[in-house]
Amino acid sequence: MPINIQDIKARKSDLLDRRQATPYGRQKSALEKELTGFLGGLVPPFDLQSATPDAVVNFFIWKDNFGKRKVHREGCCFSGQKGNSQCTCPKRLAYSTVNSLIGKLRSIFCLHGRGSDDSPIPGFGNPAASKAVKDYLTMIREEQLRGRITPTQAQPFFTVDFLALASYIVKRLMEGNLFP
Repeated sequence: MPINIQDIKARKSDLLDRRQATPYGRQKSALEKELTGFLGGLVPPFDLQSATPDAVVNFFIWKDNFGKRKVHREGCCFSGQKGNSQCTCPKRLAYSTVNSLIGKLRSIFCLHGRGSDDSPIPGFGNPAASKAVKDYLTMIREEQLRGRITPTQAQPFFTVDFLALASYIVKRLMEGNLFP
């Protein structure tokens, strides 16, 4: 039976393209580009194979500058209030966002042969799974709790709302003058 290497390569490429076409795949790809750019800008420069847990924490601290969550300093008069405040307290990444980014970075490092767990040997193991990164996540959570940052929660959707929506849809369907 003949083996067609071109068909095999095309199938591999198709599968890779499909993986990257998902929203999660696009987010991971963008994060990987951002991380490699950051690591390359460090002195000395790193890549995904030589990244250390400290470099990953530095990446999060750098990325923290682009956050949207206002973390009030101790003594701020707007502490605990919702909405836009006029204080000069810094904006940070939310704890849940950092936690999600850690999961994506663990996956990225794993795809690049760094394993899924941390290793005490430099250059081995997954730097995003290290104790230093977990400690950073804990410190972020504590900082946001001290700043009285409460995680936002989706508005609940009650049965009454569902029934009203369903009756509206039925009413529109009965009219018979719907167009795509």
